[in-house]
Amino acid sequence: MLVATGAGSLVSVGVASAANPPAVRTAVVANATATAAPKITSPSSLTVHPGTKVSFTITTTGTPVPGLLASGQLPGGMTFTAGGNGTATIAGTPSQGSTGTYNLDVTASNGVTPDASQTLTISVVPVGTVPSFTSPSSYQLASGYYRSIAVVATGSPVPSLTASGGLPAGMSFQAGGNGTATISGVPGQDGTGTYTLYVTASNSLGVAHQTLTISVVHAEPVTFTSPGSLTMHPGDYTAFTVRTSGLPAPTIVSSGRLPAGVAFTAQPGGTATIAGDPPATAIGTYAVDLTATNDLGVVAHQSIRLVVNEHSAPAITSPSSFDVRGGTYAKLTVSATGNPTPGITLSGRLPYGLHYKDNGNGTGYIYGTPGRTISGAYPVQVTATNGIGNPAHQTVELHVALAPTITFTSKASVGLTAGRYGKLAVRTVASPAARLTLSGRLPLGIRFFPKSGGLAYLAGTPWRSAVGRYAVTIAASNGTARPVSQRLVISVSFPPSAPVLYGARSLTTRVHAYAKLRIVATGSPVPRFTLSGRLPAGLRFVAPPGHRVVFVAGRPWASSAGDYQLVLTVQNGVGQPVREELRIVVLT
Repeated sequence: MLVATGAGSLVSVGVASAANPPAVRTAVVANATATAAPKITSPSSLTVHPGTKVSFTITTTGTPVPGLLASGQLPGGMTFTAGGNGTATIAGTPSQGSTGTYNLDVTASNGVTPDASQTLTISVVPVGTVPSFTSPSSYQLASGYYRSIAVVATGSPVPSLTASGGLPAGMSFQAGGNGTATISGVPGQDGTGTYTLYVTASNSLGVAHQTLTISVVHAEPVTFTSPGSLTMHPGDYTAFTVRTSGLPAPTIVSSGRLPAGVAFTAQPGGTATIAGDPPATAIGTYAVDLTATNDLGVVAHQSIRLVVNEHSAPAITSPSSFDVRGGTYAKLTVSATGNPTPGITLSGRLPYGLHYKDNGNGTGYIYGTPGRTISGAYPVQVTATNGIGNPAHQTVELHVALAPTITFTSKASVGLTAGRYGKLAVRTVASPAARLTLSGRLPLGIRFFPKSGGLAYLAGTPWRSAVGRYAVTIAASNGTARPVSQRLVISVSFPPSAPVLYGARSLTTRVHAYAKLRIVATGSPVPRFTLSGRLPAGLRFVAPPGHRVVFVAGRPWASSAGDYQLVLTVQNGVGQPVREELRIVVLT
């Protein structure tokens, strides 16, 4: 122990030894008038080596000269000696058994607050050694699977690791602070090949190099391909083969309790056997956990449910009737109990589109899609046998209903007005309700809004530039009925407006000369034209329905010379009809 005796001095009491490192507590009391708070100015860490003499000075500043208070433990073979000028010395030769880290709490005080404190860390490390690598220099990895590789080097001081060269894509090198580094990641599926990484370990005493070779190979996933359950019977020897797939082939190990008389044996090629003859006292259920691991570190797990029970005759446990719908996929399970597991057969005529399969585990499937036009009742016979007692029989009746349908109930055309909001509901009837989708180009300003319940809306305000006729297709499907579609015609017109005429109202021509009078009408809807009065022979009135331009055109006959007065009437149901006088003069 270290104690303070008198102002500004330290006296060391006791001697440290390797077997009994001393607990240190020191103090210095300063009597001078304080003008500056104390500070500890020496480093907060010290590294020493066993058998090597060392002397370390703790220094301070402050007025009056600070006194020091220290508590903690020193390495064996070292002592703490206080000076009289705000310093203290840690000196000695660390004993061979003192390797480790020691913390000494030092406080400097001189009557001026605050006191200064510092934790001095003393590390006793063996005499330095040059670095050397202890981890392997080659690895083989599987593409597409995560892997972490530890690169380890020894040395004193602890060496630092760096690397250069190429790594597989998806992997990285990360140096640690303790003489190790980690290469980790998932090599890409297309990154197979051999990669060379040059690793360097260095400390103050030297450098070590390692050429690390990483081979990335294609690996098929490891999976268990054998069933996950097994039944055994007292008095019957049973051998069950555990099978796996994968490349390279894995090795299988087991954990969990097996029945008495049953053993697990790993085999080459990714297989194993569970075999034996359990006694009657072993009846019960057992969980056997299997782990398959290959040389590349690819792992798969499977838990096998192993049941030991007595023999029993078969019994059918599935329903005696099923409901299916034409045009809809069905998968119906027939099942039976018994020990050993019974085989299940089916006889009779299944509806067209349905098939039967025995699964070999006490169940079978009636599966497929009945024809859309099929309906009615179809009885079939199910038989279960396992060699114990009599076979079990059951008549199963399949009730087939007609296929469901989807029907559109909304109209197939709609008229919209440019610049005015419009909305059309598209409705369907189906069970379950259909989902509606649209394909084709909508008028600008109109959007499609699908809703639940077999409903959708076309809504919006058409742009004036969208005037025209559009054809889109709306498809309806519900995953049950056959999908259907409807062609929807959308007509966008200008807002209603009364007709207005543009163009000449008179025509002067000569006989036999070609002449043409062109008149244009605006308005919405498109106006209709009628002409009353007698036209000169050889001239015709051309007014195609749905067009806004009409003509009086032709070659007047020689007999048609004269002055003609006609009336052109234009109307579209908006406002009053427009009537204009036309004059045609034919000269000789």
